[in-house]
Amino acid sequence: MRLRATTPCAKLGGHTKAKRSVLLRLGLLFVLCGVFVPASVHRLLVWPSPPPQSGNYEPNSTISTMIWAVHFGYDNYGQNNFHDLARKIRDANVQVVGLLETDLARPFNANWDVVEWLGEELNMYTNYGPPTMKNTWGVAMLSAYPILSANHSFLPSPNGELAAFIDAQILVQGKQVRVIVAHFGNHPDVYDRQLQTEEVCRMANENRQTVKQPMLFLGYLSDSPKSESFKAFIEAGWDDSAPRYRGRWCEYIFYMNLQLKKFRRVSREHVTDTEIQVANFEMLPPVETPPVEATPVAPAEDTQQPQAEPAKEPAHEL
Repeated sequence: MRLRATTPCAKLGGHTKAKRSVLLRLGLLFVLCGVFVPASVHRLLVWPSPPPQSGNYEPNSTISTMIWAVHFGYDNYGQNNFHDLARKIRDANVQVVGLLETDLARPFNANWDVVEWLGEELNMYTNYGPPTMKNTWGVAMLSAYPILSANHSFLPSPNGELAAFIDAQILVQGKQVRVIVAHFGNHPDVYDRQLQTEEVCRMANENRQTVKQPMLFLGYLSDSPKSESFKAFIEAGWDDSAPRYRGRWCEYIFYMNLQLKKFRRVSREHVTDTEIQVANFEMLPPVETPPVEATPVAPAEDTQQPQAEPAKEPAHEL
């Protein structure tokens, strides 16, 4: 076995390499700390935020809703438009917003989070639909009212793109309101949209026959008001927020057990490729049952017949 002599220069070179490796690691650690520590401190300061409010509304029994496809945060010129999105939502002065096409958590979108950004900018609660890894384009909800719970899933989609939806419960002045935000399949996928319509109508029928809770649908039907999907919604007990507007396509706001106050279509300007729809509702007052006056009950009559006294035996003379 031949041993190789170790010279002082070789030892010095080894120490230098080790020292450079340590310095490189320390430098990388310093850079990471410089990036992530300030970000973490910022999150601790702003999250959770104060009780959200949207616009200048006064909390009452009114629910102002919006449905909008935000086109992944890009305007019609291909530019980032987060600030314009916030401006349009703020100007509409709404409390519950259904957002479609929201998922930007992809490298080619720079992993931006338009939902979180809007939530912080508008000081509203946020809720996401199914995540990016589930292969969806994203649905989300903003709410000025507390979100008690939310179920994220997919409507039946055997042929076309996955139809993501949110089934949430919000608290409005002490009363729970159910909100569904959904994006049905594309127009050519007729069978998919039929199954998706049946599923949402099943939820509506269950609600109508059991709890009779206030309920909202904010989403894409991907069809016209003359379509079979639209007719099925009406037959299931949903009310259309704009029955006079027959020229609509895709976006709809349906409601149940609420009173419609106003509907309007808002110009999208250059912000996205889809119009904005806004509907204002009033919570229905609780149904009061009239008090039942107590009717005096007469004392029960004694229906027993008086018992006859036993006959006395005649006295016998002695």
